[in-house]
Amino acid sequence: MPRRILRYPDPRLREVAEPITKIDDYVRELAQEMIGLMKKKDGCGLAGPQVGEALRIFVIDTSEEQNDPKIFINPEIDWTKGEFQSLEGCLSFPGCRCRLKRATELGYWCQDLDGSEREEKAAGKEAIAIQHELDHLDGLLFIDRVDAVDRQKLKGYLKRLEKVPLEKDLP
Repeated sequence: MPRRILRYPDPRLREVAEPITKIDDYVRELAQEMIGLMKKKDGCGLAGPQVGEALRIFVIDTSEEQNDPKIFINPEIDWTKGEFQSLEGCLSFPGCRCRLKRATELGYWCQDLDGSEREEKAAGKEAIAIQHELDHLDGLLFIDRVDAVDRQKLKGYLKRLEKVPLEKDLP
């Protein structure tokens, strides 16, 4: 059965993802399927827990042409710099956008599909996407990071989502 993107309030979105200890065909296929789902839904990031896999993997594509997907396995942020407030969306919250504060730059470590380790820097939209997807791996949702005013505004939207059966896809 093909994977689908889980929608709030699915409890699997709150699971803390486990490290990937072996990068095998299963992980490679998962990464490719995640890239396909992300592109199909016009997203710029997707994490393992969002497709029901409590594994420390996410994919992002913040390129203008949406043709440069990156795969992050067992990622860690080493350092952050600056602060920026931006409007974020999430494929697990269809149609919802929230203002969040994120670091403008960061340094990170991760593995790729060959198991090679890489240390890199990211800034702007890429840094925001990395922070957002890493939160998913830690069981955090972007609604957990909104300020009190925006949290009040979200209450009606979240109640509506909670009434729709989880199996039903929303536009």
